[in-house]
Amino acid sequence: LLTEEVKRRIDQLAAINTVAATVSQSLDLDRTLKTALQTVLNVVGADAGGISLIDRQAGEVVLRAQQGWTYDFVSPPMRIPLGKGMSGRVIDTDAVVLDNHLDSTEELAVPRFKDENFRSIAMAPMHARGSIIGILSIMSQRPDAFNTEIVALLKAVADTVGVALDNARLYESSVEQEKRLTAVFQSTADGMIATDQSGRISLINHAAAAIFNV
Repeated sequence: LLTEEVKRRIDQLAAINTVAATVSQSLDLDRTLKTALQTVLNVVGADAGGISLIDRQAGEVVLRAQQGWTYDFVSPPMRIPLGKGMSGRVIDTDAVVLDNHLDSTEELAVPRFKDENFRSIAMAPMHARGSIIGILSIMSQRPDAFNTEIVALLKAVADTVGVALDNARLYESSVEQEKRLTAVFQSTADGMIATDQSGRISLINHAAAAIFNV
């Protein structure tokens, strides 16, 4: 029994390391979403999955990536108000929500999700910087598809994915902000020069370049 438990722990750590190594290879948010979801599905052996991110400003949980579904719920994205449906239970309890006996009688925040005919679903909160940033979900066409071992593995990899996605989202935000600042910097008619803390020139706009003929 001890040997089986040790093997189970080793396999779990190997799976987590696989996910961590894969999702940390890119800071592109869309690419990270797709890569993370595909890797997780391979690791847990699920038929389908999805990644939703919390939009605090809109007060919604937004589906950003899906794989193995019959219908497209990403374009436009499926949006669920915070606190509603199964995703609401995940966020409110900060715990994995498991249902191995879906039978289309459930009250869902998005009724057309029933058209997918999934029989099992497990949804885990993703954390980053001390808060929930989204939900990692896996689904199967079979009932009783997910045991406690798979649920534990899903819970563990969810936070690994959450940190990677948060890093990618922060990077994306910083790039967008830099583009906006650069546009303002270059479009002003005034000559502007920026220096670093050592006094070295790091930026010069077109107006300043024309003034100094450089």
